[in-house]
Amino acid sequence: APAVRLDYGDPATIAPALVGVSALVLMAPPLDAAMTGKLSPVIAKAKEAGVEQIVFISAFGANLSEQAPLRVLELEVMKSGIPY
Repeated sequence: APAVRLDYGDPATIAPALVGVSALVLMAPPLDAAMTGKLSPVIAKAKEAGVEQIVFISAFGANLSEQAPLRVLELEVMKSGIPY
């Protein structure tokens, strides 16, 4: 399959990048305090696109604080209804 552009900073690239995608590996930008705002739309669009599985690369211990950005995203993936 050809490469497609998905830029977390450009929401217009999300839906086209997910066309025909069955599985998504999602990785947060390192040390980006705005990561939840950037990745939340990807999770939502993945659900709309019918993505069948998300693998979210998080970090050990992210679950120790429910407010930690990585934990917020973990919970969002879990609540999306998409198998992870």
